[in-house]
Amino acid sequence: MKSIIDLRNTNTPSIHSDGKPYQGEIMEKIFWTLLLCLSLSGGSWAGPVSGQGTWETTLQARDLNDDGNIDAFYDTELNITWLANADLLRGYDYYSAQVFASNLTVGNFSGWRLPNWVDTGTVGCNFSYAGTDCGFNVLTNFGEVVYSEMAHLFYVTLGNHGACDPILSVGFCYNDFRGGLSNTGNFLGMQWMEYSTGIPSPLPGGTGSIVFDMYNGNQYDSVWGRAAMFVHDGDLIPTTAVPEPETYALMLAGLVLVGAFTRRRISHWPNVKSKKYSLQT
Repeated sequence: MKSIIDLRNTNTPSIHSDGKPYQGEIMEKIFWTLLLCLSLSGGSWAGPVSGQGTWETTLQARDLNDDGNIDAFYDTELNITWLANADLLRGYDYYSAQVFASNLTVGNFSGWRLPNWVDTGTVGCNFSYAGTDCGFNVLTNFGEVVYSEMAHLFYVTLGNHGACDPILSVGFCYNDFRGGLSNTGNFLGMQWMEYSTGIPSPLPGGTGSIVFDMYNGNQYDSVWGRAAMFVHDGDLIPTTAVPEPETYALMLAGLVLVGAFTRRRISHWPNVKSKKYSLQT
């Protein structure tokens, strides 16, 4: 029996000739229901998975405030810096997340934003189980063109799978049991939630934004994003403050004065002959 589930419209289980549902399909629906409950509560079983995705070589840790803790990861493939805390903002709509990003400062670095998304095909989301701008197994990048930074992070960098098999899902979602957020890399608090992108709804009159669901790898247009990750263009490397030329001049003048004073004092010291002492018993 094939394992088939349409995540947009879950149908009732198939029925045996004796009138009883298939046990396998019932267990499958129980499994997905439990996952959904955990998602709604913000739960996640995921953690770093070595060997899955490219994260171990393409995400470089950055300490942005010199306190010895990892604050961000520079993505060498996308040339952006991801904030390490993936649970910094939760329960806000797209517009509130935009305001939060514009006011965010980590160390001395401001200029943070929400992840990008590129509309391809016709205007708005073009749902599919593979190869479009919305749905499952969406476009991530082609060369230097990045279609979705969140999707690239999920599918490529972390090596996760969408809930629908990209090859076998033809007209319906053929369930991929590898689907969902299984690898979070070293990000903190990454959840089975809908993460907002920085792109508002492209449809006329749209009030939401494009979101990426870490629960099942689905990208879609929604009026509500339950969480947000923040990115910064380019690499962020804290630099030690460099003294101004005037500061160097003052330091040099001070050293000259100290040297002259020391030499003068030494020239006025009396000659002191060394004496030898011996203990007599």
